[in-house]
Amino acid sequence: MLELNDAAKGLRALLMASVIGIIGGIAVLFVMAGSLVSALPQLYNSSYLYSGQISASSILSSTGLREALILAARNTMLASLVVGVAVGLVQLYGWSSLRSYRREKYSTPYIGTLTYLVGVVAETISAYFLIGYLAPIINEIESGVTPSSGLSNVGFLVLIIMVAAILIIAGEIMILIGIWRAGSEFNSTWLKAYIALIILSVILDFVSTIVALIIGAISVISLIVGFYVAYKHANTLEPAQQSSGVP
Repeated sequence: MLELNDAAKGLRALLMASVIGIIGGIAVLFVMAGSLVSALPQLYNSSYLYSGQISASSILSSTGLREALILAARNTMLASLVVGVAVGLVQLYGWSSLRSYRREKYSTPYIGTLTYLVGVVAETISAYFLIGYLAPIINEIESGVTPSSGLSNVGFLVLIIMVAAILIIAGEIMILIGIWRAGSEFNSTWLKAYIALIILSVILDFVSTIVALIIGAISVISLIVGFYVAYKHANTLEPAQQSSGVP
């Protein structure tokens, strides 16, 4: 029953990763909200609030407010990184178990998860340092002063972010391929519906962001239900079905 256990363990881990992702996403929102609230006193004490001249340049020229907003952004980035890595590691275990069950089908999402993790870590860390370099440079440009330092660091970090974004997209595509294959093999139309909803949300994002967000929320429910259905189906497989690969 080794192969059956591998399949069931993998699908259960992927189900857990989806749930952790939702809880972690809510936690990140709370961190972001709390960080922004902590920046409000700086805005309240800023003279720009009373003059009505609040703009990007005025915010960046206010040292206290600028530092508060940078801290808020960095706190949100770190929280997102922790959640992303946690979800990615659980997914990695899930795809690893499924790869043991059927290597030729589930090596792709396993590699995709590794690629995604590398991209997320590189992108978040680069963005974390980028905002520290970018704020004073923008302030100097707004003041009509040519930036004296930091431009090379900014260019390097932007390059890393661009490469990391490509890795993230490539990883997500490979993961979606794995989800589709799991939906086909373990009789879970919910997982296939998730793929369709993701594609639809990407298309609708060019038309209406709100509608795309609603479709995205529905797709998350479809993903969780889909992995649960697949997990239950994997537990009903007979040994003969495991060796032959019949769903």
